[in-house]
Amino acid sequence: MTFLIALIYLLFSLKIGREVPELIGTNYREVVFGNYRIIYKIENEIKILTLRNSRQLLSSDNIEL
Repeated sequence: MTFLIALIYLLFSLKIGREVPELIGTNYREVVFGNYRIIYKIENEIKILTLRNSRQLLSSDNIEL
């Protein structure tokens, strides 16, 4: 339930997240929620790309650029 609340908060506050450190200079942003990273892209709509445990490394192979 708390993940759903974070997701709704994300949808209403597009720029609350920070730039993804591994993808600097892109429209990718992330919100850290507990031990998880919600990584999303802002275009005409919000596209959630991945939900990762914060201990996992992120590479560009893991997401659609």
